[in-house]
Amino acid sequence: MNPYLALRLFYFFYFGTLGVLVPYFPVLLKHYNLKPSQMGLVMAAWPIAKLVTPIFWSRLADRLNKRNLFMQIGSLLCLLSFLFFFKTTEFKGFLAIMFLFSFFRMVLLPLIDAAALEYCETHNREYGKIRYWGSIGFIAASFLFGWLIDYFSITVILLGISIILFLQMAAIFNLPHSEVIARQKEATFDLGFCWKKAVIGFLIASVLRSVSFGTYDIFFSIWMQSNGYSSSVTGFCWALAVSAEVVAMIYFARLSTKFSLKILMALGLICMSLRWLILSTTAWLPAILFEQTLHAFSFGVYQLAAVAYMYQHTPAHLRATGQAVYQTISFGVGSILGFWGLSVLKEYFGFSYEGMFLICAVIAAMGLFFMPWFQEKPKEKIPEGPVGEEP
Repeated sequence: MNPYLALRLFYFFYFGTLGVLVPYFPVLLKHYNLKPSQMGLVMAAWPIAKLVTPIFWSRLADRLNKRNLFMQIGSLLCLLSFLFFFKTTEFKGFLAIMFLFSFFRMVLLPLIDAAALEYCETHNREYGKIRYWGSIGFIAASFLFGWLIDYFSITVILLGISIILFLQMAAIFNLPHSEVIARQKEATFDLGFCWKKAVIGFLIASVLRSVSFGTYDIFFSIWMQSNGYSSSVTGFCWALAVSAEVVAMIYFARLSTKFSLKILMALGLICMSLRWLILSTTAWLPAILFEQTLHAFSFGVYQLAAVAYMYQHTPAHLRATGQAVYQTISFGVGSILGFWGLSVLKEYFGFSYEGMFLICAVIAAMGLFFMPWFQEKPKEKIPEGPVGEEP
């Protein structure tokens, strides 16, 4: 299979899985009568695995120069672990299986991100034009399964995700061989680049951004349901958001030549805060649809700029490790606080969904206070990088 096609297919199926998990897995948990705090903890098992898994596997793969082998084994174990969801309907079972599934899933993205960056550099490709196939996969899955859930039941998502994971594995076995750039066997595990003020401020802002996504990721579909909207309408809203993200990815190269990465990330945080303010004040469908289009900036533009920024501040032979650090801190620590922390806040303090969205708007705005810490290096040729564990 052509390597360019294999990379696009991987992202299509990888984020297609997210297109089912993110909108509908919380609905499945609610179907089995889990409490908000339990739902938050099950979903937090995902980022908890990110605290150790990406850095450990990516560093090991970089040192052994066996990225493809790790990706292939990870994809197989990811599929096998997910099948256990068919055997449980209880909180403890969901929690244990989600952690196991996430442990193997987290092997994949940093390694393929690094491989894709290298492929784009050596073949003069724009990463955004590969990565937006992941967004297309998310759009297709979220829209299709919204309709299937209305027609069948919420449990149909387990079969659907299993099929997608199998197709993802097939794509991985056709990926191009990836070698470490400027690989040094004697190199130590040096994370000194992470302790620069410019990186620390960036990581704090990214954590706050991920925290603010917590209520949206877990409760948006449930909130839509509580306001009388069908799963099909909810799926359309998710698909619209990621469609806007695709447009952002297509035009990101042009935007990045006119605006600094710092400005683009600030714009993303502003749009994110505005999104949650809208959801905290109205359930009117036109307003929701407008809010969803802002995903182009709150996720698409911010994330591409963030990965390019981290790429600038990471030594060449630690590029996979650098991306893993970003994903671990942002989508690991940030998502744990967002998923579990905000869910506990809702359950024990009785906040409404609208109140939770308002809290998230404030959290997103707090990220702007760390913008003065950001410091860009002179521009170099950087592929529009991979965007982590989101569509």
